[in-house]
Amino acid sequence: MGAKRFLGNYLTLALLFTGGICLAQSDCKEVKASIEVFQASNEAENGSVKINFNGQSGSSFILTLIGPKQFYLKDIQEAEIKGLKKGAYTLVVNGKREQDNFCQKHFEFMIK
Repeated sequence: MGAKRFLGNYLTLALLFTGGICLAQSDCKEVKASIEVFQASNEAENGSVKINFNGQSGSSFILTLIGPKQFYLKDIQEAEIKGLKKGAYTLVVNGKREQDNFCQKHFEFMIK
């Protein structure tokens, strides 16, 4: 169990470190995305998160979601991610093409 926790923490730290490098770029463009979290309405249902790119094309970004118990999704294509179990999540948004020069953005949220 300690190794699993270490791996989950390692992946989160690696993404955040990469984000620090991206944020150090002085001329990167802001990702105008926002999220809306939907909690489970009863014990039988799971939560979800909806991503709004606020006028930017969602196809210009790579989405990665890291969650509890080694939950990891990369290259997410949907604007709404469903079926999320209870726990803490980090959504990382990166530009798809280097020449677009988007700053990395991440969201932390909790499904209760």
